Amino acid sequence: MLQANNRTEKELPLTMFVGALCATLIHCILIANGVYGISADESGRIYDTLVWLRTGTPYSSVWLPGYRILLAGAFSVWEDFFWTPRVLSFLFGMFTWGAGVWFAHEVWKNRTITGATALLLAVFPQRVLLSVVPLTEIVFCALILVALASSIRWLSTQNARFLVVSTLALALTTTLRYEGWGFALLFIIILVRERVRKKHPPWFVVLLNIAVVVVVPALWMVRNYTHFGTPFTFFETTIDINYNIPFLRQVWHNPLTQFFFINALTFNLLGIGTFLTWKNSFVKELLWVSLLLFSCTVLVGSTLPTHTPWRVTAVWGMALLPFTVAWFYDQCKCTSASRWFFLTTLIVMLCVQTVLLGKYYTSNDSSFTQDELRTAKDLEAILSSYPKESKVLIETSYWRYLHILIASHNPFRFVLNGAYRPQPRIEGMLALPCDSLQNVLKTHRIAAVVVESTGYKHQAKLCSLLERFSEHGKWTIFIVR
Repeated sequence: MLQANNRTEKELPLTMFVGALCATLIHCILIANGVYGISADESGRIYDTLVWLRTGTPYSSVWLPGYRILLAGAFSVWEDFFWTPRVLSFLFGMFTWGAGVWFAHEVWKNRTITGATALLLAVFPQRVLLSVVPLTEIVFCALILVALASSIRWLSTQNARFLVVSTLALALTTTLRYEGWGFALLFIIILVRERVRKKHPPWFVVLLNIAVVVVVPALWMVRNYTHFGTPFTFFETTIDINYNIPFLRQVWHNPLTQFFFINALTFNLLGIGTFLTWKNSFVKELLWVSLLLFSCTVLVGSTLPTHTPWRVTAVWGMALLPFTVAWFYDQCKCTSASRWFFLTTLIVMLCVQTVLLGKYYTSNDSSFTQDELRTAKDLEAILSSYPKESKVLIETSYWRYLHILIASHNPFRFVLNGAYRPQPRIEGMLALPCDSLQNVLKTHRIAAVVVESTGYKHQAKLCSLLERFSEHGKWTIFIVR
């Protein structure tokens, strides 16, 4: 049923080239339109790495160390705090695209389906958005898809090298995201079952793979116990953050809900039936059981992501795509014209969804806006004209201040006006009377003040020592005279 003809074999390289070109083009379109962030974590992750490089202690004790190490290596090559992480995401986005195409080929061994998957994955909204912003998810997706494709190749050839690749890829995911721990646990269980049922691979190979996969989770929990008195600090911290979130919102943000919602929008759910009838039980169970396990853990433990919950389900959506393509292939197998019609329609639809989603994140509260980038550039210019001891006092009523710290390329030349607050409050240095504020500004060598909320702007205008310099959207910069 799924056999490719000679014409398809000749067209595949051209299809791959067009797919890579489309992936690059739509990426550039989003960047050119100011899509710099979709959550609170992009600048937080970068700041976490910079604090770790500066002090040896990470900014967050919850985040796993893999992305921190990767980003530190990238900064050693090109120390641009804004562009380097985004170039890294683009490269891993293309790697994810290639891994997804390899996965499709291993699943069906059909060049038509492989080529169609290459075109659709190039403009698939979740892959594209995660390739634009510096988050761990795109690296995670790339490694999981490599592990899945390599597992299929190992099962079909019994070549141990592919089992090694799968194991190493899964081991790396455990350094990036806690979902990787679930994948690793299921991989171990299914691998042991494979050994018991088929007497292959040898037990020493199974045990060696187990040791490689569990080493990072084990060390991380030992580290947590040593520093915090409990091996599950990461779990308890997330529960504390999400404790007061309403139950219905938790259900809506749950990975399973988000998986069905996002993939319904992209018509990717049409491949569910094909996936469930797929004969490769090893990889099939690894995928669907991991999604259920993760979703149940998030719901029971209230450990849902605080921003853009669809991003954590991206890898399952990408893994489902070849099955959706196969479904369309079977529906349209009578004529090649109908295949190209449906394929072209899907590509256009996914492009529109991707661009609209990107447009949404140029003005949403969870985004890194051009206003923040312009504010950061102004502050970078101001700081360059002052001695290195000079600093900027910045409002921290919302987490968005981190974007400005990072894009200014001087994150450690900022003084925070109190702790992060979910609502703007007049507090910290800016709450002081004008005379006291002037003394504090001079004592801390403050060269500029940048504020976002109306109350702080009013306070700043009352101080004769501050002069308005520029304003970008909600952000206003005052120079200390």
